Amino acid sequence: MAGRRKRPLSEAERKKRRAKINRAYWAKHKDRINKGRRERAASDPEYRERRNSQGRGEPKRWLQRTYGISREEYDAMVAAQNGRCLICDEKPMRGLCVDHCHETKVVRGLLCNNCNVGLGYFDDDPIRLLRAAAYLLTFEAKAKVGIHTVRRKAVPGALATIGELIARLSPRRSRRKPLA
Repeated sequence: MAGRRKRPLSEAERKKRRAKINRAYWAKHKDRINKGRRERAASDPEYRERRNSQGRGEPKRWLQRTYGISREEYDAMVAAQNGRCLICDEKPMRGLCVDHCHETKVVRGLLCNNCNVGLGYFDDDPIRLLRAAAYLLTFEAKAKVGIHTVRRKAVPGALATIGELIARLSPRRSRRKPLA
């Protein structure tokens, strides 16, 4: 057993190990590192400008790097949407998030953080979103007519069209009964 070789680490395991090492180094040397950064920022105007423009600074170069749009294009999108989310039509307390297709990398629009994260949790799948909408509408309609128990009966009205739409759009054949 002495000559047995270890299994090579996967990329994810290597990243975790490197991050752990970096965090330990930072914790041990953060006072010295911060002191050096403060001194350099005080004496080097180029370094100070570069540090101020990263992440929270005004130029927001990350828009170009991440989404391929300039700050001017982002501002034009905000103005075209009147500073409102395209889904919920609310003005967020913080800025709007850039929503993009993860497959094609095309920017779709600007959303508030909640709507953007919600789409992410549904894996940008319109069928799952329609099913979630039908689920909520079903129980909202049942509450209006005083039904508080969970049953497999359909609620008449607009829900039938949502259920039909889901059935038509759904690529897989489910064994589940239609929602409406």
